Amino acid sequence: MEPVKAEGMYTIVGPGTIHSHRDYNVAVAVHQTKEPVTLKVGITGPSYNKTETVELATADEFKQITFKLPPLESGEYNLTAEGVKGLEFKNSTKLNWENFKPYIKIQTDKGKYKPGDTINYRVIFLNENLLPETAEDEVVVWFEDSKRNRIKQEKHIKTTGGVYTGKFELSEFATLGSWSLLVQNGEQQSDGGIYFGGRRPFGGFGHSWRRSDERVNFEVEKYVLPKYSVKMDATQQVSVRDGEFNVVLKANYTYGKPVNGKVLVNVHLDSSSSWQNVDGKTVQTEYPGHSVVGTADMVGGKAKLTMDLKDFASYLPHKTSSSYAQITATVEEDFTGVKLNETGGVQLYPYRYEMSCTDYSTCFSFKPDKEHELNFKITYVDGTLITDSKSVVKAKFTEGIRRNYGFYNFGVDRQEPELPKIEKKTFVFESHLNKSSVAPFKVVLPDLPDIANFTRYYSIELEFVDETRELYTTYPYREPKKIDNPTTEEEKEWFRAEVQRPKDVWNLKIGQEYQVTLNSSRPLNYFVYNIVGRGNILETKRVDLAEPQKTVNVTIKPSFLTAPNGRVYFYYVDETGEFRYAEDTFSVEVELQNQIEIKAPEEVKPGADVALEIKTPAKSFVGLLAVDQSVLLLGSNNDLNKESFNWRLNGYDTSTPWQGGYSYYPGERSGVVTMTNAHFFYNRTAPVYHTQGFGGSAFAVRKTAVANDSPVFQSTTAALGAAAPQAAGFSADSASAAPVVRKNFAETWIFADIESTEEEVFKWVKTIPDTITNWVVTGFSLHPQKGLGVTNDQTHIKTFQPFFVSVRLPYSVKRGEVINVPALVFNYLPKTLDVELTLDNEDQEYDFVDTSNEVIGDQKRTQNIRVGANEAAGASFLIRPKVIGNILLKFKAISPLAGDAIHKPLKVIPEGITQYQNRAFFINLKDTGEFNNTFELEVPEDVVPDSEHVEFGLVGDLLGPVVKNLENLLRLPSGCGEQTMSKLVPNYLVRDYLKSIKKLTPALDTRIKRNLQEGYQNMLHYRHDDGSFSSFGPTKWRLEDPVRNGSTWLTAYVLRSFSKIKDIIDLDEQFLAKGYDFLLTRQAENGSFTEHGEYFYGSQRSLLTLTANSLLALLEVEKPNQAAIEKAVGYLSANTAGSTELLPKSIAIYALQKAKAPEAAKLVASLKSLAKQEDDRTWWTEDLDKLRASKNCGRWWCWVWSQDVEITSYALLSLLESDQETADTVLNTVRWLIAQRNSFGGFASTQDTVVGLTALIKFAEKSGYEAAKWEVTVSNKGKREKSEKLTTSEENDLLLQTVEFPQGTKSLEFKAKGTGAAMVQISYQYNVVEKEPKPSFKVQTTVLPESSPAKLELSVCVDYVEEGKSKESNMAILEVSLPSGYTADADSFNDIRNIERVRLVETKNGDSVVVIYFENLAKNENKCIPIEAYRTHAVANQKPSSVVLYDYYDTNKKATEYYSIESKLCDICEDDECKSKC
Repeated sequence: MEPVKAEGMYTIVGPGTIHSHRDYNVAVAVHQTKEPVTLKVGITGPSYNKTETVELATADEFKQITFKLPPLESGEYNLTAEGVKGLEFKNSTKLNWENFKPYIKIQTDKGKYKPGDTINYRVIFLNENLLPETAEDEVVVWFEDSKRNRIKQEKHIKTTGGVYTGKFELSEFATLGSWSLLVQNGEQQSDGGIYFGGRRPFGGFGHSWRRSDERVNFEVEKYVLPKYSVKMDATQQVSVRDGEFNVVLKANYTYGKPVNGKVLVNVHLDSSSSWQNVDGKTVQTEYPGHSVVGTADMVGGKAKLTMDLKDFASYLPHKTSSSYAQITATVEEDFTGVKLNETGGVQLYPYRYEMSCTDYSTCFSFKPDKEHELNFKITYVDGTLITDSKSVVKAKFTEGIRRNYGFYNFGVDRQEPELPKIEKKTFVFESHLNKSSVAPFKVVLPDLPDIANFTRYYSIELEFVDETRELYTTYPYREPKKIDNPTTEEEKEWFRAEVQRPKDVWNLKIGQEYQVTLNSSRPLNYFVYNIVGRGNILETKRVDLAEPQKTVNVTIKPSFLTAPNGRVYFYYVDETGEFRYAEDTFSVEVELQNQIEIKAPEEVKPGADVALEIKTPAKSFVGLLAVDQSVLLLGSNNDLNKESFNWRLNGYDTSTPWQGGYSYYPGERSGVVTMTNAHFFYNRTAPVYHTQGFGGSAFAVRKTAVANDSPVFQSTTAALGAAAPQAAGFSADSASAAPVVRKNFAETWIFADIESTEEEVFKWVKTIPDTITNWVVTGFSLHPQKGLGVTNDQTHIKTFQPFFVSVRLPYSVKRGEVINVPALVFNYLPKTLDVELTLDNEDQEYDFVDTSNEVIGDQKRTQNIRVGANEAAGASFLIRPKVIGNILLKFKAISPLAGDAIHKPLKVIPEGITQYQNRAFFINLKDTGEFNNTFELEVPEDVVPDSEHVEFGLVGDLLGPVVKNLENLLRLPSGCGEQTMSKLVPNYLVRDYLKSIKKLTPALDTRIKRNLQEGYQNMLHYRHDDGSFSSFGPTKWRLEDPVRNGSTWLTAYVLRSFSKIKDIIDLDEQFLAKGYDFLLTRQAENGSFTEHGEYFYGSQRSLLTLTANSLLALLEVEKPNQAAIEKAVGYLSANTAGSTELLPKSIAIYALQKAKAPEAAKLVASLKSLAKQEDDRTWWTEDLDKLRASKNCGRWWCWVWSQDVEITSYALLSLLESDQETADTVLNTVRWLIAQRNSFGGFASTQDTVVGLTALIKFAEKSGYEAAKWEVTVSNKGKREKSEKLTTSEENDLLLQTVEFPQGTKSLEFKAKGTGAAMVQISYQYNVVEKEPKPSFKVQTTVLPESSPAKLELSVCVDYVEEGKSKESNMAILEVSLPSGYTADADSFNDIRNIERVRLVETKNGDSVVVIYFENLAKNENKCIPIEAYRTHAVANQKPSSVVLYDYYDTNKKATEYYSIESKLCDICEDDECKSKC
């Protein structure tokens, strides 16, 4: 090509994405022009057409112009340009359209709530620059309970300064578990507010992460706040050959002081299985679980243990790698017995030395007959270097051979060819460890000539001291084959830009200067550059060089708008008219543009008024949050931090529409579009791929543009504790003055909004609660111009006094139960104090009782205790509550120096066992328009008084969560064969459903037809000549590969679907006919269908699945092949009942139902009996234990998590096909299914989604479903009557509306008027008196006939007898108290330790109690423990002694027994006088 003298060139650069209602900047420049140039630059599209005139007088001029865009409708927009004077041209380019939805952050005050608590929350709306934004009217805020019922919702919310603040009170009967608070940000478009100009060259990878909805989770639990926190340090790696394991535990109260108590550490390895190939058979080995237990005392907040883990050696499943064992450390506070756990893990290694190759590439292949170096590193398992340089390290290379497998033929029953015979040569080399613990080897290995379809190699084995390890396989190196078109030749031409980062720095800092280095193969005279950030062109500059240079540095200064990612785009037009360009991207650390600081006193007295000093720009909205640190110990709350928005700022961006080619387009890495009349290279021919491994049809995938840096999450935990104040001036609070009562123990101290601050620094005062703890204060500030600021660090305020009472109460107790209330008195004063501790019962809400359960009629009880300096001492009171609700326990502690008083509420609940009843009805008013019903509550006679709770519930649009999101499921069918089909099917399911309710719009119909047509075209890539289909089509990967077979399963799936859509789109009926011919060739004599193609997932390997799917396909043919159908029905009828696997069984039953087989009704009944039921949900699940126990489960696919959604969907389809069932009877299954959906309205996997939707849509069609618009009146009959009105409409149709009715309600009456179908549920609960609580454990103690009066021998037999599923208990502890005067014989403990499951034997209380720790106890496996003791003191007439067995982690489960020994005074006589009387 002749170099052309360039006559006048232009470049026009704009963002590739046009954002609705934002600025759009365009950079215009001319190059080598001879006269002034006038251009017109414009934007055209469905709702905006505007041009700007740009005049450029000289050849080196450039301008940046701004279009201020109004709100834009979605659609195709173009950037256009034309020359008016000085240059003649017309040009235009497509843009992506995007409508930005505000970023949302949800803040809650806690991460865990109790039933009855108030949830404080804020929803913060910010624009792309983190400035406050108002919420659109369509925004919906709602709470979902742990069963995914929508419990409360807010619509049409009003924000103040970008924030909406709300409160939600949980009911006392709230369901426990994980709840969510969700915000839907405006109307959901199926494309998530993004329109791509130009079709993407690959399938449906839409930016689903950009959906601007937001959710946070929190737990609802019946918890008691922890008063202290536990930290654990433990050895991370342990070799079981040495076994030494060290643990250090530290525990501090939230106010910083240390905890004293007892520590138990349990190191536990779960049971596991491994599979080995032994002589071509898969052999499974079971490894039982194992625990090692250790205990220690915690003194001054610290405990150290050293444990020996050698025991684990025989339990490790892997011989060549480590296994993970869980550490559970439990700290039990002295006196109260309150336990807190901390968990961790340790890697257990079966060997002492870790061996590896320092550079894997040198170990992977070798050059035959040439010496090459190999370095092996050998260390201890914890990474410590080995100093032994004397011992020899041996490396042994052994020749081996194996067959090459292709992954596609593992469904095929072929004879395997024999392995060629080889010599199995071995070569051994020796070396020693150097200072770095590395053994260097010089190795020469002879070549292994290639054999077709086999791979030859040497395996490497390393030996050091007494351990050998098989490490790697090394292969002979082969030169890569020469390729005809050498694309790798050195570039002759280049123009590159590189942002210079300081060493070891990835993120640049805002406001600092950095260099960008340009390197060019030709000298540069000038260039223009754009800086792109936050979705726009931020700056345009031109640099003219005094003399031509090949290397130039340009200075850039990152700003908030280039955070977290900025881009630079350099370009110029050379004298030949070629457009040359270079691009680079850079990452910038996000720094919020606003600041807020909160200062507070470090320590205050409980109940004091505390002044916070807040500093932030005036006119800001400030949100404050302060909680008891104990709350954060339970789990993090959803608070803001500085990093909350870092990665989100990427959500507002620009990207270049596809320009139709297969290489980078100028500006594409920067996300801009470039229009120019200069020329440049762009490859428009699609590359041809032979493999169809990735996506089936020959997709050409272009390289993707900017890779986003993945976010790094850092969590910091602030250390606790401040120095205690000198307890000097406290004598004023002595006994003479009555102490102040502490009674406000709120968990949240502050959740407050200051809507617009006045000065920059101001004081804000609030009374702090009475809890002695540490309070954590955080805040954020939102300013109209500076945007978001978040406090850098948490501010801590300690509430403390040196003398106080602490009472730990359980979450609740039952009325009439005797409860032991321990009160601890903490004395951090420098003197020992005599304290009078009083519990006052002036309100008579409970009785005091003594140990024999006799009621003591006192108004108050007092105990005297002595508390040492800097110590705690306790006393306990036995009480029996008389009333239900919260009773107040009033404690007072008085000493000569100081006093304290606290009032603590104790929740008393009705006695007995709670019974739950739930009735749900699906009521459709489509024919009648109204409905009346009375519902009698069936409550037994002996119901516990005050224990009833009745609730009426109504949901107007039960299927809404799925139906409203159907458009999200309309995707273009692409991917492999199975994926294409699974994306195609929802399209016609949705079409059928919308047609049935007369809601199918022409636009949607066109879109669905287009999707179906395209899916059909795509499936033809996977069609084989015999009419079958397979997931990757008939194409081979390599010539020598065996021919691929079509898949029976996929072919049946395709035929069944295509038969359903053949009337909607143009489809070659011949294909169907030929496919059915193929299917019939796969039917065996016995009627079953077999697979010769590939398998996708486990259940497909079942003949039932294959036969049922094939039968479903055969039933779709217009003129069905009766003979084949009858054979298949015969096979299924004979074999379905016997299947242990539920998925094949449920598919087979559905197919038999569809074929109207006589067996079907009986099978459906048997399927119903296998359902799982819990409250108001019914579903089916594989019984994995049963499956694994059965013979046909020797392989991995039985261990895949269950396919509950698929099984339940098939079960629902079967029920809907049968005449016995109504909408009411299947309602609980429908509800379970809806709750399993994902946020797009589909389910976890493709098969789940297809079958789940089929079932739900079938239910909708059968029940004539349409969302309800109702007016409902509901009232009760009973002691106290009430009536409520409810309505359902578009506004609240997804909400579960509830009405609670008073105690003593006998019946409910409800009347409904309107249209559509709704779900009504009545749930009620009541308690009945427990007959005899079932114990979890059984204990029997026998005193053996004595060998001598001085020695006592016992046999204590224990058993786990709890009813229910669990086969074994948690860790169980047996405490055997000896009679007074006896001491345990420690020499006899070895006999106890040898009993299976015993992990530890100890004594306490001066050897008078023997404590035995069991790893666990198995059900009905009686164990007898021998106990021996000697008489050490003379005591007679001893009281009976106790034997207690309890679950360590759940102390409600326990059994107590007593035993006595015969002992008369005469047994202990010493002097003659006494003996003479005997």
